[in-house]
This record gives sequence, structure tokens and C-alpha cells, in this order.
Amino acid sequence: MNRSFLHQTIGLAVGLALGGFGQAGTLTDSFDIAHDYLAAGVAGTVWDGIYLGAGEFTNLAIGGGPGQTLLCDAQSTNPGRLTLRTTQTDWEWDADDGFFLFKVVPGDFQAVVRIATPYDNVAYNTAGLMARAFTGAGEPFNGAENHVTWTRFDEYGFANYGRSTLDNATTQVNPGDPQGADLYWLMLERIGDTFFCYQKAAEGDDWIMVSNCIFDRPNFYDLPVQVGIMQATFSANSPIVQFETFTLTNDTLGAASPTAATGLAASDAGSGSMNLAWTPGSGTAGSVVIMRPGAPITRQPIDGVAYNGNAVFGSGDTLGNGNVVVHAGTGSSVTVSGLTASVYGRRMYEIMRYWDEDHPEWAPDLHEFAAAWRRLPKWVVSRSPEPVGPNATLV
Repeated sequence: MNRSFLHQTIGLAVGLALGGFGQAGTLTDSFDIAHDYLAAGVAGTVWDGIYLGAGEFTNLAIGGGPGQTLLCDAQSTNPGRLTLRTTQTDWEWDADDGFFLFKVVPGDFQAVVRIATPYDNVAYNTAGLMARAFTGAGEPFNGAENHVTWTRFDEYGFANYGRSTLDNATTQVNPGDPQGADLYWLMLERIGDTFFCYQKAAEGDDWIMVSNCIFDRPNFYDLPVQVGIMQATFSANSPIVQFETFTLTNDTLGAASPTAATGLAASDAGSGSMNLAWTPGSGTAGSVVIMRPGAPITRQPIDGVAYNGNAVFGSGDTLGNGNVVVHAGTGSSVTVSGLTASVYGRRMYEIMRYWDEDHPEWAPDLHEFAAAWRRLPKWVVSRSPEPVGPNATLV
């Protein structure tokens, strides 16, 4: 279903997605509109999702500590730039608790970004572009990490760095340019199942293909991928990294944008329920409404994907990390129920997870209780980075 977006925070973070979206084959983000990704998620932006560190999906591995994003905003900290600061973030081998701001695209593409200078080359700091295979709501593809990264590195005598991770095994490539080389423009291109890396010094220069950073990935055959901006520190360091002028060219991005939805209104419907209403824009095919407990939404619906919404919170499709579809289809209002939430400590939550799966020996009343437990939003207060289960948010 096509869509455009309206976002407002009302108790629970509410993401409302309506109508069609696209930009004539090329998407551009110049980072010149103020947006705080930590406070507001991705709603109202051109992006489909953001991973801020550990716990965004079921991580395969965490490095020296759970990755986290400390700062992520456009325009506000530095005009015309995406400013980012993370720590303990990882994207290599099976470690996958890094930062990633992405679009989902099928087929061939060209992704371009400029790494702003000066670049902080504190130990292991890595920032640039990534294309990642995934399944479901962002889980590692076939149970293993599979991605290609093309990044600035500026350490160990070389400037940029190519990596290809295949089923948790990473191949690392030094392109051969000297450390400090003025090659801050990066492009990652996909043609079929082959990924090409390019670099240049100035926007008007011709692209230089890096001949030893060509990665054939037949296991990506016919797969859509997440494409966008990544960063990883691989340590407790927390350098600031800045990006300028991201573009993504892909034939499936679409050509027309509908009129934006307006007038999102919410009211208390009593008994843990909320009324939501909006005015659809012209040219929309329907509405996708996403809610997330206690925080802004961090996922947006993807063009061409059919979603199942359910007005009982937690019963519709999940887009990962607590983002749940409560409505998908025509209409301009929905009453969402099941919004009463419970707070658990880690130990009690693990005990209660007994009810996450049905058991054949249960009597009907136990099945009914388990269904109610699974529908109930849950906040788990814990210092452990271990992921939580369905309809639960780690705080």
C-alpha cells in the first residue's frame, strides 16, 4: 500500500501513515530540515527505519557492550548535516548492534553520501553506507548477518574501507589509498547481485571505481535490501560523525506524492482504549496506522508490502522494536483497545514469558489468559541487553 506520513505524540507514540509516497526514482535527504531522531523516530522523514543500537531486533551478537546512540539529529546541531554520536556499536561478523538509518529497496540502486570533515579517526570509528539483507521485521537473513559496507575509516594507513559479511563471516578490504586522502564522497552501487564501491574528492568530480572492492553476493538474489547510513565504533569510544547530502536512486521509489494527511486527533475512549481520527489526503489508497508504547515510532510502512492491522493493540503486524500496525485499509478513524500496559523487572518478566506460547495440555481458560497476556503491552526494566519478546519494550 502506498503512503504518506503524519506523526504526533499522544501518550503512546502514534505514527499515522496514509496514501502514496515517492520521488521520481531519486530520494534525497540534504539534512537541512531540523529533526531529532532520538526524540521523534523516523516519522515525517524520507526514511523507512532506524536502528539505534542493541535491542532493535534479535541481535546475534553484541561486542564489548550493548550499542547505543547518544545523539542523532539533522540540521539542529550542525546545519545541513546529520550529526551522529554512538558508542559500543558494531556491524561486523555476527555483531549487529550498530547504528543504521535506512530505506528498503528491491533491485539495482546507487546510494551516495558525503562524510563531513574533519573526520574523527579515534580507534575503529567506521561510518558510511551499508546494504543489508533481512527477513521479517528486520531480523538477520536466514539467521545470519549478510551485508556490504563502504565506509570512511582513516586508520592503519588507509582512508576508506570495504567489508562484505556473508553468513556472519566478514571479508575486509583495504582499497589502498593513504590515510587522510581527500576521498570523502562515497557511492555504493548494486547491479544484479554485485556491489561496486566508488569514491571521489569533490561533488563535481568523476566517480572512481575501487577495483578491489567489488563484492559478488549471489545469496542476495531477488532480495530487497535495507540501504542507508551506518556507523560503528567497535569500542566504548563515542566520536561525533557528520554526513551530508544523501541520495538514493532506484527505479521503484515511485513518481508521485499524494496530499499529506491532516488533522490527526486522539481522545480517550475509556477502559484502556483510544480514538484516533484523521483526514486522508487526496490520492491515497488507504491508511496504515502504527503505534509504539512509550516512544516515537522507529519504523515506517514499506511500499508494496501488505500489512495486517488489528485495533487490539499488539495483535496486528509488528514492524520490530514495539512498532505495531493497528489499522491497515480504508477509512479515517480507528478505536484502539488494549492500551493498558504493565511494567516488569527482568526476572518476573522471564517467568511470565511462559505464557508467550500455547501448550496443548492447557484448559480453555489458560489459553484465554495467555492470549490476554500476549496482547498486553509490556515494559521491561532491565540493565541486561538480552532482547525481550513480542509486544514488549526494553527500558
